[in-house]
Amino acid sequence: MLRHGKKMSRETLGLVIRTNDKQRFSFNEERTHIRANQGHSVEIESGDAPALPPEILYHGTPQQFVEIISHEGLRKMQRHHVYLHVDEEIGLTVGKRRGKPVLLKIRALEMHQADYEF
Repeated sequence: MLRHGKKMSRETLGLVIRTNDKQRFSFNEERTHIRANQGHSVEIESGDAPALPPEILYHGTPQQFVEIISHEGLRKMQRHHVYLHVDEEIGLTVGKRRGKPVLLKIRALEMHQADYEF
């Protein structure tokens, strides 16, 4: 833990991982390595089983992309997934990153019933 000259205890590191508002990192099962939960440059298997989504999920996007989304649908673009949220506030926060936010309401349960995987 001294690779960059910063000393940190395992307890502090665990606290940082547990309390990160975006849950970007996690320990492996043995708690000997840390991995990124998002942002991988290569495809990974998340290990998550498909799940039944809630009726509604939210996707925040800058207003400048709404017209494109309305014609082409949500696409993952350079990411590995399209990120949807159960919390409207998180969706708005994501949408604010690159302009005026728009919150899209996704009928996730209907999509699931039409064989989309969540």
